[in-house]
Amino acid sequence: MFKNNPFDSGQKYRCIADQNNPYEQTDMRYQAVAHFRKNTLLILILQCEDEMRQPHWSTLESYAIGLLTFVAASILRIWLAPFEYGLPFLTFYPAMVIVFYSCGVGPGILVTLLSATVGFWLIIQSGGSYASGFAGEIATAIYLASALFVASIIQKMRSYTSALEVSEHRYERMLEDQTDLICRFLSDNTMLYVNDAYCRFFGKTRNELVGHKWHPLVAPGFASYVDQQLRLLSPDNPVVNIENPVIVGNDTFRWCHFVNRAFYDASGTLTEVQSVGRDITRQKELEDELVRY
Repeated sequence: MFKNNPFDSGQKYRCIADQNNPYEQTDMRYQAVAHFRKNTLLILILQCEDEMRQPHWSTLESYAIGLLTFVAASILRIWLAPFEYGLPFLTFYPAMVIVFYSCGVGPGILVTLLSATVGFWLIIQSGGSYASGFAGEIATAIYLASALFVASIIQKMRSYTSALEVSEHRYERMLEDQTDLICRFLSDNTMLYVNDAYCRFFGKTRNELVGHKWHPLVAPGFASYVDQQLRLLSPDNPVVNIENPVIVGNDTFRWCHFVNRAFYDASGTLTEVQSVGRDITRQKELEDELVRY
């Protein structure tokens, strides 16, 4: 799992069990970070959907694309079946959904009205199956009601996406404002996320870390035990709290306390690890002074 540490000796260091962790402030911050992590995937999915619904083209281009979609749907409907077979809105239903989803509400309404007009006056009025009674009017009304339903769903999706984006921005700001050292990485030490405090502490830029295999340089005498403790992570024991010295950006040693939480998928396979740490060097120095006196 966590291999290729730069140092490898077996000297023991302090490992605090999760249930006895005295760092309540760090744990509170960690819980907030975990909450952010749980929402990340959903936010990214909805952001991708929002990109599809709101492409980078102008209003005029959106209406033009909508009209082209309508023309294509009309040609396809004429080609698929004669008018007397019924199904006047066979190709207009998917066209309406695509335009609402891809081009927005305005083009969607335009395509809906054009489709209803063509479907009713060209196909229904000239076809035998809808020639009598109110069947044609009912089919057109159902089509228009479906369009209204699709438009309302898409509007709600956009509203939810906007709310999630605001929430995501707040969480990102919270993470970046923390003095704690926050990172997420895969089991092969490929970094997925680091906050500004983490970069400053280790003298690295975000581009140097994210997407690359890297881990803090553990002080000589602690590397193998760090490896050993990280191997204790499992679905039944997803959290390990560790104190150990690391080598920071200016090549000095600093003591840090890390809360390492592993995340697993439904099959129990490790997906990533999240680590929240803080500098406890001053605390260690005070402990040493107390021991001496």
